[in-house]
Amino acid sequence: MAMKNLARQLLVIEGKGTKTLDGAFDDMVHICEKLRAPLAELTGVGGYSALLSRSLALAKAEAPSLGVVRVRSDGILEKLDGFE
Repeated sequence: MAMKNLARQLLVIEGKGTKTLDGAFDDMVHICEKLRAPLAELTGVGGYSALLSRSLALAKAEAPSLGVVRVRSDGILEKLDGFE
């Protein structure tokens, strides 16, 4: 529960408050990019990618619309066709 609250706070603080899915995706990418360098320094790019992949898998259980989002091997979020 605490991690969900942290994620919500990050979206509020760092996000642009958009209500569209595309805007939400852009906010997610922005937040992940800010976290990528410091976390990859601690865990390596593979570790960061694995952490983000696991987080995305858990989020997809609650938000099936994230099914078109994937984590590239370099730890960058990518949306596939169909994210409207």
